[in-house]
Amino acid sequence: MKKNIYLLVMSALFVWGCESNKVDISMELEKLAVSHVTDTVRFRLINLIKEDFDSYLIVPPYTNIKKAEEKIGIEISKINETGIDIRDDIYVLCLFKDNTMTNFYELSRNTIDYSELSDLSLNKKEVELILVKQLEIYHITKASVR
Repeated sequence: MKKNIYLLVMSALFVWGCESNKVDISMELEKLAVSHVTDTVRFRLINLIKEDFDSYLIVPPYTNIKKAEEKIGIEISKINETGIDIRDDIYVLCLFKDNTMTNFYELSRNTIDYSELSDLSLNKKEVELILVKQLEIYHITKASVR
């Protein structure tokens, strides 16, 4: 009995430890925002995410996954596990390599507004973004082409 409890506890700690290695992109964006003196920060996601991807998509709350897949022409059904179709507290960042989803992250809506990026269009990883603080909320937009 003690051996079973020990194995259960060790397994739980192992799983928790593995999951905690996944980068919290929302937290990284918040750190980026508060680490700058100005209310406007220019950045690229490739500088925050250390994975091999060539494009990304930000899926807004209440998105019907089937309709989103029809629009972008890429399967993203893995994100069903987030409950994005019935949740309003997150966005989902999907990473793609060669038009195949490789990973996804939940993005908290607590302090950052992603609505201007959540138009269900693929963005290249090199796209420059702007993080702007307005009324205690940070808004992310695409930088205009210079």
